[in-house]
Amino acid sequence: MLRPSRGTVSYRSGDGELPRGRWFERLGVAAPDMAVYEELSALENLGFFARVRGLHAGAGEHAALLEELGLGPREHRRPVGTFSSA
Repeated sequence: MLRPSRGTVSYRSGDGELPRGRWFERLGVAAPDMAVYEELSALENLGFFARVRGLHAGAGEHAALLEELGLGPREHRRPVGTFSSA
């Protein structure tokens, strides 16, 4: 990867600019070959990976996030063959 030679990057949320040290609290990647646990529901996968990353949110917050992404009706479904990362 090449180091940038000029320019800046900033992350803005509804509350204004987020300090660089806090970007990873809100940023993530959903790669086409991402791994999820097939035996867990969407809600359970989200909760598991949040705990692994040290994020402290409850099931209600996870359900609200899935709802915001348009996946609320599928929160209890397993991700195999029902979700796309594209």
